[in-house]
Amino acid sequence: MSRVLPILFNTDMVQAILNGRKTVTRRVIMPKGRKTAKEKGYCQGKGLWVNPSVDNGDAEGHIKDYSILPLWMRYGYYIEHYAPYRPGDTLYVRETWNYVYDIDDSDHIIEDTGRYVYYADDDMPFNYWVDPDGGYKDRMPWKPSIHMPKQAARIWLEVTDVRVERLQDMNTGDFLAEGVVIRPEAYNDPENVCQQARKGFIDIWDSTVKKSEIDQYGWDANPWVWVIEFERCGKPEN
Repeated sequence: MSRVLPILFNTDMVQAILNGRKTVTRRVIMPKGRKTAKEKGYCQGKGLWVNPSVDNGDAEGHIKDYSILPLWMRYGYYIEHYAPYRPGDTLYVRETWNYVYDIDDSDHIIEDTGRYVYYADDDMPFNYWVDPDGGYKDRMPWKPSIHMPKQAARIWLEVTDVRVERLQDMNTGDFLAEGVVIRPEAYNDPENVCQQARKGFIDIWDSTVKKSEIDQYGWDANPWVWVIEFERCGKPEN
């Protein structure tokens, strides 16, 4: 059964989705479900849960051959039960936002003008802001994406594929599908395209990782990630 779920994107990635450049996102796989997995005969290896009787493990639960991980992980307990999204799911994008009204010459709210506005848009709807207490501000205060309600969502995505990979398994097409922008002249040299796209993605990825966790989840750490492919869709009727 398909689900309707939220997904967070920063402003640059929201703009990339709106521009049609971004059709996939990667999210670090975080260990979870350890107790349940252990009760079902699974064990931990390289931060993921695998079944030693099926998934190339020994009696103590250690993986014998790490080189085949990408082949059998697709059928393991972890991806089956803990993938954050599944094909067919509908996602609504949470982005930086606010809810505003127009005001009249007396700085009173004009009813029926309330609407959602989004930081990712290029145009600023107001030159100044009047808060609910009547105070003036030089610029509009924005509300964080994590607090955006579903009814404020304007971007809806349908999940088309979910898989597991190591982060550094990416190729040029993967970098570009993540919304990376490179200089047009780079396309004169395929190798230059790959280098620029790779560097652009690394910069984006590492900027989203906490400094205290960069050694664990940064590009150089080559963590396991969920690869979530999607396409734009309309808001579900229900």
